[in-house]
Amino acid sequence: MVCTRPTLEKYVELYLKRSATPTYPKDAMAIMFMLDISPGMRVLEAGSGSGALSLYLARCVGERGSVVSVEKREDHSLAARANYSLWAKAHSFPDRIVDWHVGDMSADTEEALRPSEIIRAKKLSKELSDESFDGVALDMAEPGPSLATVARVLKPGRFVVCYLPNITQVLQTLSMVKIQNLNLQVVRTVECQMRNWTFEPNPRIVTKAMRLKEDLPEQIITVARPSHAQDTHTAFLVQFTKTA
Repeated sequence: MVCTRPTLEKYVELYLKRSATPTYPKDAMAIMFMLDISPGMRVLEAGSGSGALSLYLARCVGERGSVVSVEKREDHSLAARANYSLWAKAHSFPDRIVDWHVGDMSADTEEALRPSEIIRAKKLSKELSDESFDGVALDMAEPGPSLATVARVLKPGRFVVCYLPNITQVLQTLSMVKIQNLNLQVVRTVECQMRNWTFEPNPRIVTKAMRLKEDLPEQIITVARPSHAQDTHTAFLVQFTKTA
């Protein structure tokens, strides 16, 4: 038996403390490719959740890059920070890559905000300067109200990916882009599924060898089938690109 530290995939699946449903590895992997992220880039994440996607984004941009993670709920933001810090300390990973914010990207005015929220809003607004991000990942139930801000802060030609659990959210998001006449062009909508397989010895060969008290053949893995437990639907991923 070999003991190793959990990979990031296993950390997210098994050990991450959930304040919200995390972005699972199969979707996070696709989001990284759809955002076309590379080391040194600056990425915006809206919806910190449990911090799973923040970890993947931070690993992609590396120490020369940065991630601005925005969450409306303070309890979710605190949980995301704790999960990120736990992984970072265990793997000697820089904690400074992610800049955490509690705020609402869809808020247009400060009239309805409490004093503490106004301070947070002003701090966040300094981060959200025009065309300052190389990619945006949205994990929000209703991303529509935030899309105008996203279109403003994203660099031309770069990408936005929305993580949406159901098809109704996809339709609403596509409609909001049209209604607001935003310079975001839909590229594609995908659903990521992984099919796990099981490889095992043929039970008839094993039973016969045991009955005859014979040594098992060196190569007895002769049964291959799809696993009973499968990673099926988790979310739809909608990719946009910003036009000039």
